[in-house]
Amino acid sequence: YQRRVHGIYKNSTGWFYNDKNSDELYDEYLKKLSKEQELESRSNMILNNARRKLGIFSRYSIDETRSLFWDKLGRGREVAKRMTWYDIFFGSIRVSAGGNDNSVVGTICVIIIQIAMNIIMCLIGVIFTFLYSIWGIITSYSSSVPEMILFFGLSSLASISFTVMLIFAVMATAASACGAVVGTAAVCITIKDKVGSLLIKG
Repeated sequence: YQRRVHGIYKNSTGWFYNDKNSDELYDEYLKKLSKEQELESRSNMILNNARRKLGIFSRYSIDETRSLFWDKLGRGREVAKRMTWYDIFFGSIRVSAGGNDNSVVGTICVIIIQIAMNIIMCLIGVIFTFLYSIWGIITSYSSSVPEMILFFGLSSLASISFTVMLIFAVMATAASACGAVVGTAAVCITIKDKVGSLLIKG
């Protein structure tokens, strides 16, 4: 509601003039903003009290931590996707401009490696952002220091283990893709040479 009041106030002001009711609207906006901040403070207090009673190892805290990790992973995936599109776009410009001396096979392998590196870098970024953000969740439960350290250690171990597994999977997939591209190119060259020799003999 305070956003709507703020919008009405903004519409009543201009570069060179102010509506005669703009001061009253601004006072109303400040009152609504103060009331909303007070309600938000109360809700946060109630939520923190509930978290304190539940404990850091409750199902709610585990679900919240899991949701945080998947949110960071999804954002990292979007960043990797944008980086990959940029690499493909500028790489195609370099190839069309004649600035790349690689063969077709080499160009495809370079693109595959760039995609893999983008994913790996974003996964590493996911770990750091998750570990930075999770401490806010831990402190909101107001548990004892040993419990907070234990929960942080277990969450860090689980997230790092899963992310490292993804990194190895990405590396294995990239290596397999490059190997398949090179193998396919070798088969095509062999077939081409055999067809050429048969035509010469014929």
